[in-house]
Amino acid sequence: MKILVVNLHAMSNRGDAAINYVSLEFLRRAYPNAHITLAANHPEEFAGLAEGVVPSFKTWVWSTDERQRFVWYPLRFVWLLLAALSLIYWRVTRRLPRGWSPAKRALLQAYADADLVVSCGGNTLYARRRLALMFW
Repeated sequence: MKILVVNLHAMSNRGDAAINYVSLEFLRRAYPNAHITLAANHPEEFAGLAEGVVPSFKTWVWSTDERQRFVWYPLRFVWLLLAALSLIYWRVTRRLPRGWSPAKRALLQAYADADLVVSCGGNTLYARRRLALMFW
């Protein structure tokens, strides 16, 4: 079985780290032979916690600048629409369209391969902004 865990932010946030550790432990208990992939906003912080780690969809539309402030790129939201269309295409043909960068393709492949997609983390029920990406 392949499991994809989404909505992971950062292990450097203590609350997120606690939620992530407990969620992974329960998933491993429930599905002891599963291959778990994590889709994270800060994938480098999740190295070694699961069999696979890929950058989340959020990484497609934002980054941090040299002062560690978030910078959003609204025009890149087109990538999210194309990703949705690519996954619909995969559903019909069982092939992902070509042309994606390796990191983007890895995330799309993780969704395509997953038997179970699990949402984890704190921003799924709460966000500080009205149009928070987690709600979308």
